[in-house]
Amino acid sequence: MNIFEIAGVKSPQRLIAAHWFAPPHIIPLVEVVPGPDTDVRVVTFTTELMKRVGKKPLVLKKFVPSFIVNRIQRAIGKTVWEILEEGWATPEQIDLAVKTSLGIRLPIVGVAQSADFTGLDLVADIMRSRDRVSPLVEEKVKQGQLGAKTSKGIYDYGGRTEEEILIKRDKKYLTMLEHLEKIQAFDPI
Repeated sequence: MNIFEIAGVKSPQRLIAAHWFAPPHIIPLVEVVPGPDTDVRVVTFTTELMKRVGKKPLVLKKFVPSFIVNRIQRAIGKTVWEILEEGWATPEQIDLAVKTSLGIRLPIVGVAQSADFTGLDLVADIMRSRDRVSPLVEEKVKQGQLGAKTSKGIYDYGGRTEEEILIKRDKKYLTMLEHLEKIQAFDPI
């Protein structure tokens, strides 16, 4: 739903969306979305307000349906339903697979930075096999920016060696794994 098309306000320069996540008293992220006419001062005020109440605001450059997190979650959900409907795995297997892989990695490296650890050259090869190569990935590969192995890719690793980058990542992975095991996060609630 595009609030900027349906709001019908007298002062569109003051209209902004702040998308919170459930449960809002725990989840820190708030997506802050300006409309085409939103004044930059309103964006700044809203962002600072979110910080003052203990949130982590993420300001989108413009409105896109479902914002960021819901778009990603929708893509995951589509795949999960396909797996369930085809009978390839049980709900318990799917959740265990996600918790014991993505659940450890994504809090540390996120989705975009994960590509740097795969290697953007390999990412491009995988995309080619699916007939959809990202121009951004192609350009990075052409420039020799392949990710952690070249110290630059989606992220810039400041000239550190691949070994230094991987050691830092892996220490964080191990800390995350130990924490999740300690709180029994892999067990269903």
